[in-house]
Amino acid sequence: MSGIVTQLDVEGASCRRYLSILLGAIFAIAISLAGFAVWLAPPSGDLVRIGGTSERSFGWQGTKSSFTKDYYQKITLTELLKGSHTGDILVFGDSFSDEHLGNITWTNTLHEQTGQSVKFLRLRDFSSVVRYLESDVFQETPPAAIIVQSVERATVKRAMGIHEPSLLCEGLNVPITRLETRSGPLKLPRHDFTRRTQFDSLDELFSWGVLAFRKRLEGRSKSIPIQLNRTDLFSSHASGQSLIYLDDIRAHTANAFPQNNPKGARAKALCGLRQLFTRAGTVPMRFMIAPDKRSVYDTWITTPLPTKQIDVFAMARQALGAGFIDLLAPLTKAAETNKDVYFPNDTHWGPIGHKIAGMNAAASFR
Repeated sequence: MSGIVTQLDVEGASCRRYLSILLGAIFAIAISLAGFAVWLAPPSGDLVRIGGTSERSFGWQGTKSSFTKDYYQKITLTELLKGSHTGDILVFGDSFSDEHLGNITWTNTLHEQTGQSVKFLRLRDFSSVVRYLESDVFQETPPAAIIVQSVERATVKRAMGIHEPSLLCEGLNVPITRLETRSGPLKLPRHDFTRRTQFDSLDELFSWGVLAFRKRLEGRSKSIPIQLNRTDLFSSHASGQSLIYLDDIRAHTANAFPQNNPKGARAKALCGLRQLFTRAGTVPMRFMIAPDKRSVYDTWITTPLPTKQIDVFAMARQALGAGFIDLLAPLTKAAETNKDVYFPNDTHWGPIGHKIAGMNAAASFR
């Protein structure tokens, strides 16, 4: 009997030892991942987050100034088609128009410059715009103006998606339509904001550590660092380089277009944009492209990148004339003398970029 008890004691001690080793290993891994996350710093930019990259290196520094709140209203397509009031200016746009850290979205500047109310509908493609323009609601109670915004890398695909072979594709003569401000340009309150430096919770801390470790282990980052020949374009510690979205490269290669035919894709996209404007009738419409980050900083990029197959901006100018809000030149000019026109850790504009977009959008109706 005593032999059995002794054997059980030995086996119990062995199990406890193995359990202690297992728990110690789990604890060590958890501490390592937490330390890794702290070293990376809390992710603020989308390119840092999807790339598992160091926010400490690529995050913007200092403070930024912007609006104390958002001055536009988000609306869904369902609400729009049910007859919800569209406001004075209706904006269809993607992530460049949606809410951003510090309320820096360009639609706030648009409201400030025009005094007009603004409603915003998030789009994935242009089919939602077509559905609205062909609805009874649009015919009966149209807005004062419409702006359609698209990021550069998605513009050709989106415009091709609404091309209708049975419709004409004639040139447009878009009038410069003045929108009267309600009381002149407004002066909306501002505030300063900084990039966050603390994790929101332990769950976020560990989750970020695991995500960043996995992305590095797999080597499947969706963002890549590009080298620059200047160190004064961004406020990040790694100011001699910046992150860009991998699709800023992939979406412009020949393989990205149907049957590898960029010329045919351009023709269909150009026609699709004209047909979109034709559907708007007499309601003033503008089309605005948010340039890929790569495009604005192209002059200073030293990392070899594939040549773009289609000049999207030239295509839009040819298709729409005065109906096109061209942001490439003003954003590139601003980047020459200003830091963080685009955030170094993000696909999107910083406060200066959003201000330029809003000012140009407002000016297009004057």
